[in-house]
Amino acid sequence: MLIGRIFGIPLRVDWSWIIVFTLFVVMLSQAGGPFETIAPQWRLGVAAITVLLLFVCVLIHEASHASVGRLYGIPTHDITLFAFGGVSHMENTGVTPGQQAAIAAAGPLASFAIAALSALVAYLAPWPTLAQIAGYLALMNVVLGVFNLLPSYPLDGGRIVHALVWKLRNSRTKATEFISVFSTVIGFMLMGFAVLLFFTGAVVSGIWIALIAWFVMRSAKSEWTVELLTGPLGHTHCADVMDPVTERLEPDVSCSQAMQTMLTAQRRVVPITHDERLLGLATLSDFGKLGERDPNGVPVSEVMTPYSDLIRVAPSTTALDAVKRLGDSAHAQLPVVDASQSLQGFVTRETFMRILAFAQEQRKKPSLPPGVLPG
Repeated sequence: MLIGRIFGIPLRVDWSWIIVFTLFVVMLSQAGGPFETIAPQWRLGVAAITVLLLFVCVLIHEASHASVGRLYGIPTHDITLFAFGGVSHMENTGVTPGQQAAIAAAGPLASFAIAALSALVAYLAPWPTLAQIAGYLALMNVVLGVFNLLPSYPLDGGRIVHALVWKLRNSRTKATEFISVFSTVIGFMLMGFAVLLFFTGAVVSGIWIALIAWFVMRSAKSEWTVELLTGPLGHTHCADVMDPVTERLEPDVSCSQAMQTMLTAQRRVVPITHDERLLGLATLSDFGKLGERDPNGVPVSEVMTPYSDLIRVAPSTTALDAVKRLGDSAHAQLPVVDASQSLQGFVTRETFMRILAFAQEQRKKPSLPPGVLPG
């Protein structure tokens, strides 16, 4: 759920956080909790304020990731708060292992800094209630920082380990596979520990550990799925996988002839070129611009989408960037155009599906010789 923006970044809350927020408020307001010395009629309010402040601490934690990412020129699309923290959805988590490690480490460092500041406030606070709130925030930020350093996805420790394995094995995909499997193992271990707590009577603690285990395993699967989708696309360039141009029309060709060419060739689009330069694209829907005019007497250049209005990619553009541009547009294909405005080919949704299918087959077979690319 979108609840606002921080530094222009959309802020969202996952349903799981709402449940945990309620549980925390109830737990903290109970007798025997950290605020048991406060009058009962005030405990619920103090607990709610404390959890909201903890919410702000988590925001600062995630904003730290976004800030370091911005230093590297990596934008953050949004920040989502989950049951046990938050996730900054960035364009990527670092183009090098060092950048990824720095972005990941920024969050726990921020939490430890908040813990130190809260401890100082607790020590100097003139009012007992303020001292109790600050003391609890100091403790929880230490817990938050340590918890996020656990070597498991999507936690910061998991990303630091991912960066280390990436550096050692020189492969982001292999690093993602390793940390995803490792995270799943940790999830199963935590689930086993939760079951043990259930049988020993620690039901509440067992529920917490089980929730953490579920969160870890869910996130590990999600990260690996994203890597399977974006990894092959990020390492492939449009020049290697684009579909060739089979039909070209001059700008003075009539609309009637252009429509006939498209229907005969069963093409959704036909490029309009002159001296190898792309002038525009004509699709079947463009012919609706004819109105009542005779298609035999109107040149296709009058109804085509001109070059200046086209969403296009360069031969060196990665398939990942191309699929993002395609997703942001209403088009079924994108022209691949070089610096001289010469049309080299097209990339379509089918192109990207072919890349992913090829990558999946390659994971099941021995590696092909260097230079062999999906056709």
